Amino acid sequence: MKKLTIILLLIVIQLQSQTQFEYYKNGLNKENDKNYNGALIDFAKVIEMNSSNDSAFFHRSLVKYNLGYTEGALADISKAILINNQNLIYHFFRGKVSATLENYANAIKDYNYALEINPKFTDAIFNRALLKFYQGDFISTISDLNVVLKQKPTYPKAYYFLGKAYSSLNDIKSSILNYEKAIELDPFDSDSYYNLGTLKFQQGEFENATKLFLKSIDINPNFSKAYLNLSIIDFKNKNFLKALKNCQKALEIDSLFADAFYYKGIFNTENNEVKQAVLDFGKAIELKTSFQDVYYLRGLLKFDLKDFKGSIEDYNKSLLVNSSFPLAYFNRAIVKDILNDTNGAIEDYSLAIKFKPDFIDSYINRGILKSKIGNFNEAIEDLNSAIDLDPKNSKAFFYRGNIRLITKEFNFSIQDYTISLLFDPFNGEAFNKRGEAHFEYKESFEACKDWKRAVELGNNTAKENLQKNCK
Repeated sequence: MKKLTIILLLIVIQLQSQTQFEYYKNGLNKENDKNYNGALIDFAKVIEMNSSNDSAFFHRSLVKYNLGYTEGALADISKAILINNQNLIYHFFRGKVSATLENYANAIKDYNYALEINPKFTDAIFNRALLKFYQGDFISTISDLNVVLKQKPTYPKAYYFLGKAYSSLNDIKSSILNYEKAIELDPFDSDSYYNLGTLKFQQGEFENATKLFLKSIDINPNFSKAYLNLSIIDFKNKNFLKALKNCQKALEIDSLFADAFYYKGIFNTENNEVKQAVLDFGKAIELKTSFQDVYYLRGLLKFDLKDFKGSIEDYNKSLLVNSSFPLAYFNRAIVKDILNDTNGAIEDYSLAIKFKPDFIDSYINRGILKSKIGNFNEAIEDLNSAIDLDPKNSKAFFYRGNIRLITKEFNFSIQDYTISLLFDPFNGEAFNKRGEAHFEYKESFEACKDWKRAVELGNNTAKENLQKNCK
């Protein structure tokens, strides 16, 4: 009886082993046929029968990865590694899964472990290079890719990423050479044509860039970025209608392409289609809420449309994205001044200066407003700062002359207007104001002479002064 029990037990074990093998085999077949859900069931059965089957965990991890269950894939491949830590393929695949989850540090650890087992595992070196690139370690990226090319000298993707790495290091010459090599090895790589075209564009070689973008589109007709770059070249060549056409083509391919709406807004601005440009910028913002430039540009357009409240709202949003953006403070100050918020405008000009200490127009405008509220000493200080930054700034001398005229420093006022007119000899108001300073300084002949010149330049106030004081 005991002997019979042992025989029956062996038969059961053998049958289970055969059943486990059948499930595993069926799982592999379904995996190869991309019937991932079916494969998932079969590998689960194998694991249920034998929880130490590392291969079953590995293949179930592959299946889960292909189904998009990345976290589950990571859990399964980690179990496979716990069972068999010396399988370099397992470490390689876990590195790939971790990279998908953007856990680059762990991914690199697995690639390193795989390379300890096999130092010539090219795919592990290549994948590690990509992760180093994404981490911004471009020197190490280049080093790894050069190792890859020693083992696989005709690997186009290695040259492509060398091109990207060198470009990130601003070594444009080396970047171009590598993109050209990638194209030589793979003439149907649209990305290499596109990136090479972008470098040529940055160097001002618009004709060559255009050819490369067109080639990338020839290979990949749905390359929206290439159409957008063509539109930018058209715009720079002042072919505005063609620029809009190519930009629209980019949007037909990708209706959620925020950058295309941004440039479409710029193109429509140039065509004086201000309302349409506002709509375009609005769509760009809707798709990319961190788009600082778009809020700012839409603020400028709303200002042109005299939508001052909307303009301020956009400048506010631009500053939420980047609180150290001096132009946004400067233009918001202009709007606040129009809305009679003088103190608010002065505060904004001060912030513009804080983030751009050489912002000449901010010093001038703040000086004008301080003068407006009777703070003449600080106004003079601001205009002095502007003159220190630009000793040929006619506007700064003109407004300093105005303040000195108000404070009855007539001689200094005349000096400022004279210097202002050296740099802007057709400023009728400067001639008129200098005439007023001469008149107050009891120099009637010089005053009348200035007013006559101001009248010749179309200044109506000077005409009144001339009629009243120069008979």
